[in-house]
Amino acid sequence: MQELDAIVAKLEEDQLPLEEMLASYEEGISLASFCGKKLEVAEQKVRLIAQKDDGSIALEEFYDGKEG
Repeated sequence: MQELDAIVAKLEEDQLPLEEMLASYEEGISLASFCGKKLEVAEQKVRLIAQKDDGSIALEEFYDGKEG
């Protein structure tokens, strides 16, 4: 994410030559895709710890409200 933030900052400065801007943009898209995939995997692994009425604790599947 830090690399992606740095790329965005460089692109926002509007001081790079066109070829460098395009290369940075491509790298940013690649990093954004990588981060998105990592986030999806992490969300799949998330478990919620819920305390039941009897005081015991159970692990529940993460549900984000989306189907699929």
